[in-house]
Amino acid sequence: MEVMYNSIEDILTPVRFIKNNKGVEYANVSCSIDIETSSFYYDPDGNVRKDQPLIQKGNKMIPDPKWKKGGCMYMYGIGINGKVVIHRTYDELINDINRIVEYYQLSLDKRMIFFVHNLAYEMQWFRKHFKWDKVFAIEERKPIYAIMTNGVELRCSYLLSGYRLEKLGDQLTKYKVKKLVGSLDYDLIRTPYTKITDEEYHYLINDNLVVMCWIQELMERLGNILKFCITKTGFVRKLVKDHCFYEDKSHRSNKYKYIQYRDFISNLTITSVAMYKQLKRAFQGGFTHANSWYVGKVLNNLGSFDFTSSYPFCAISEKYPMDSGKIVELHSKEDLEKYLKCYCCLFDVTFYDLESKIDFEHYLSISKCKIEGDYFNDNGRVVNAEKLSTTLTEQDYMIIKKTYKWSKCEYRNFRVFKKAYLPKDIILTILEEYGKKTKLKGVEGSEVEYQVSKENVNSIYGMMVTDIAREIFNYDNDTGWSTQDPDLKEELEKYNNHKQRFLYYPWGVWITAYARRNLWTGILEFKDDYKYSDTDSVKVTNVKDHLDYINKYNNIVINKLKKMCDTLDIDFDLCKPKTIKGEEKMLGVWDFEGDPDTFISYSKFKTLGAKRYLYIYPNGDISFTISGLNKKVCVPYLKEKFNNDYDKIFDNFKDGMYIPKGKTGKMVHTYMDDPIDLEITDYQGIRSHIKELSFIHLEDSDSTLSISNGFIEYLKSFRIDLFN
Repeated sequence: MEVMYNSIEDILTPVRFIKNNKGVEYANVSCSIDIETSSFYYDPDGNVRKDQPLIQKGNKMIPDPKWKKGGCMYMYGIGINGKVVIHRTYDELINDINRIVEYYQLSLDKRMIFFVHNLAYEMQWFRKHFKWDKVFAIEERKPIYAIMTNGVELRCSYLLSGYRLEKLGDQLTKYKVKKLVGSLDYDLIRTPYTKITDEEYHYLINDNLVVMCWIQELMERLGNILKFCITKTGFVRKLVKDHCFYEDKSHRSNKYKYIQYRDFISNLTITSVAMYKQLKRAFQGGFTHANSWYVGKVLNNLGSFDFTSSYPFCAISEKYPMDSGKIVELHSKEDLEKYLKCYCCLFDVTFYDLESKIDFEHYLSISKCKIEGDYFNDNGRVVNAEKLSTTLTEQDYMIIKKTYKWSKCEYRNFRVFKKAYLPKDIILTILEEYGKKTKLKGVEGSEVEYQVSKENVNSIYGMMVTDIAREIFNYDNDTGWSTQDPDLKEELEKYNNHKQRFLYYPWGVWITAYARRNLWTGILEFKDDYKYSDTDSVKVTNVKDHLDYINKYNNIVINKLKKMCDTLDIDFDLCKPKTIKGEEKMLGVWDFEGDPDTFISYSKFKTLGAKRYLYIYPNGDISFTISGLNKKVCVPYLKEKFNNDYDKIFDNFKDGMYIPKGKTGKMVHTYMDDPIDLEITDYQGIRSHIKELSFIHLEDSDSTLSISNGFIEYLKSFRIDLFN
């Protein structure tokens, strides 16, 4: 099917407009915009090159300051309903947008949405060429949507889908299109006057088609474009809210149920700015760390266990704050023990002469503590400290009590909450989506439903910890971006009184606390056999020595789920749905990743710390997890560099290991707000004049694996083997 057209007139076609509840009409059609750009360095004479030249200064080579960062858009595509027009210049872009506005009679009351995959990028190129009525952003320079004064609305399909463009095509089930990965050489400097090949045209066409096809499938699944949320989390928020507020799946309004839930949630408020700040201090994510005794060592025959849906399990099996809390006085050790046992507790604490009782792992994160005096740093975790203050939940405190000792402890702002299971409708939603995910995996014809349920299960936790009072990011047509601090008191008042609120921020704080506690049962069980952990998984040796623990833990999981089901009158079978093969998948249990006969997940393993480990599977495949590096690019480079000698790769996986530009998969984005106006020569020798009002300079980044000085000092205190 021919999808590329030469004129904007060729893709303009009548579309249906539908009105939202605010009276604004929207075109019910899939549309996209995508651009292609070149980044380069240029000197005062207009010479260009991809990399910045270096000059010698003393004994060092430094970047030559006369070469500046530049860039230009050389091609863009606009897609409407599966048809794409490609043009080259900003004049053409402005004319095309104006013609679209004229043809569809657009205005702020009659809009057309064009989806842009990573709007943060295109916005920097477009922003000074158009006037904007409203820009809504989650971070400075990271808009979710941007509305032009003429009624053209840009929305970010990346934030809506959660997938990079090359992965977005894999999610398509009806309109099969894939991004043409790797077929465009970004090292070639192009301008709007460079001759473009058919292959380069098709690269841009496919980028637009992937977005339009995904939007079209979403429209068909949901019914129309008005049912879109603005981010991926918005879909699961609506799903859970509907379960809480409505009587059945037809979403029939039930005034009694809505009022009942509103009465319940209105009693769950954050009563002060101090309480909100205390909750924020207590919130932590997953625990990710390495056993320092084995950092830098090559290990053989490791097993890997992970929890089956850790956060969803914690959400349905544990009890959470169910009132606004109150501050209590502690008069005795018995008071402390009573509150810790019977309530959800939130408190500030100061430890004196804090010292770890174990040497294979350390719980407290330096980033969440205020430390005075001397302390030891285990790669971001506290080994010991003269004086340390932090904010904890009772779950954190229980782990700390097992793993540290101290001479004195002071408690402040000890806040207690009555606790109970989450609302039944929320738990049923989690179980329903987990069941769909399990039952539909691998079922032909159910790919869409499986993908949606999988994303919903993984997203429910995220919506619970959405910040109540985030910074406000403003965009002004004249002055650009600015950041404004929120009025915490005002934001909390809005939060507490919002008629559509169905969640309580403390629930999310405790979900991660429970998950860390569960993970630490494994760390404390495996002890020296424990090598590495990441949120919901552990990498360990001598698996067979610990199977009793695994079985006992899994039985505890089953009993917790049964108790919850009995209490809330829920069918226990919902906690253990069956796969297409008839295999039960119990929620929350330890699940072994690898050969169940040998209990080997990795035949070889080496870690340099959190989010940095290299491994070989029993089948001989080598891979790694290194934060910020793309294994699809980097692993082939390592294989080539070391001639497929995996022993050499392991030997060189150490402090100071260097990965050059182009082999990391990382790009450096530099936002340039000042205009450039110059003549340059492209890779074909064509001289042309370019002008950009604002742009982004993209450049391949290199990477050096490094261990921090503080961590090295800690390792030197006991790891003689690592430094000989």
